[in-house]
Amino acid sequence: MKIFIGSSTEQRDRVREIAYWIEEAGHEALPWDGADLFLPGENTNTKLLEISKLVNAAVFIFAEDDHVWYRHDALRQPRDNVIFEYGLFCSSIGFRKCIICRHGKPKVPNDLAGLSFLDISDERKNEARLRFLSWTRTLSREDVDPAVIDLMGQRAVLKSEIDRLREQLEFEKKASTELREIVSRSRPSVSREWDLLFEFKFYRSFVDVIWDHYPTPGDWLGWLKENGFGKLCDMISWEHLSSKTHGRFFIAKTLNAIRIYDYGDTYKDLLDKFPGEIRSKVAVLVQSTPSPVPQ
Repeated sequence: MKIFIGSSTEQRDRVREIAYWIEEAGHEALPWDGADLFLPGENTNTKLLEISKLVNAAVFIFAEDDHVWYRHDALRQPRDNVIFEYGLFCSSIGFRKCIICRHGKPKVPNDLAGLSFLDISDERKNEARLRFLSWTRTLSREDVDPAVIDLMGQRAVLKSEIDRLREQLEFEKKASTELREIVSRSRPSVSREWDLLFEFKFYRSFVDVIWDHYPTPGDWLGWLKENGFGKLCDMISWEHLSSKTHGRFFIAKTLNAIRIYDYGDTYKDLLDKFPGEIRSKVAVLVQSTPSPVPQ
């Protein structure tokens, strides 16, 4: 299936993320800024009409793009052309096959107040992804009740939470065993950041921060080799190098190897060589997480 993605220019990063969700579901993403979508000399509205008849579904990102004055109050709303395009596609393929992904709290037209939105704000992104994938699974079925779609999304979110709790339990069992062995070998003097690799929430968040920048095992392996971590790479058996779904797994394996074998030295070098954006995000995680290891 072909799924169009509409947004303002400022939301291009989120367009890429939603395009990845679409590809993860096995469909073809058609972002509005695709190189071959709007060609020179074409009328934009005419082209949009053609696209609306070509695609099977559409996604529109409503974000806090523009300042507006509404009833004696200053508000922020989505770009007006994104609202227009949403209406155009709804008239062509129907409301159920056109969804709104909302980032932040933009003002939306009152006539859309009864619609369910996907909240793709950073703190709700994982839940939004699961609900989005549930929606894509219903696209080929004409008779699906919107309430059923919502229940499917809720079920996916609950399953994800169960998987997370199972992962946390497994992590804490393993970390406890590793820590006892390390302490019995006379634990070296290491950084507080290394200590935090034994704290599940920090560890999981750190993996996600890296995964955002290096989504496939190949991306991550390439960065490690380019920055002098060949010995660390040799500790890991690499496969599925082009798979985005396996990226997180291999980043976790890398941090496991650092936690068990290299103590703090390799970890400190890793932090020092990360791009500034990653270092800043990790610094925030460090400040907000108490150490699980007695000092």
